[in-house]
Amino acid sequence: MIRLFVGFILCLFSYVTFYGGCELYRRQHGPWEVTFRRDTDGTPLLSISHRKLGLTNVTVRFPGEKTTVTEELRVYTLPNTNSTPFGVTIFQDGTILPGTITYDCFGHEIELLPRTMIVNRQEVPWVSGTNLVLQPSAKLPPDQRKPPQGYKR
Repeated sequence: MIRLFVGFILCLFSYVTFYGGCELYRRQHGPWEVTFRRDTDGTPLLSISHRKLGLTNVTVRFPGEKTTVTEELRVYTLPNTNSTPFGVTIFQDGTILPGTITYDCFGHEIELLPRTMIVNRQEVPWVSGTNLVLQPSAKLPPDQRKPPQGYKR
């Protein structure tokens, strides 16, 4: 009986230790910080930051588009944060943070990866202070855009 109890305690200790270690590793870098807002002239824009990766003030502007966003909305991208003020979250993998997140904003595909950002299927290196302007003419054709997860055509 004592062996059973000691075995149970050892298993419980091992589980808690390994689970805690995995969670610490998974969350050590933290999530993306994406701010949805509009400029003074009404142009919608995304501001992307990640302190641990050293990224600040990466801005993506959408001239010629309209949004109903009236105030700044900051979203820390963790799993199950699929509602955004403009655009649709197509894909999200927060297994090991910051993970990968893909938005479809006004027909433009924006994918955030720790090593690079991909805009309309073109790699854009991460450089703090980058200001991307996505014109309506640069949108991906509807047949090339990824549908949201779970969506069947």
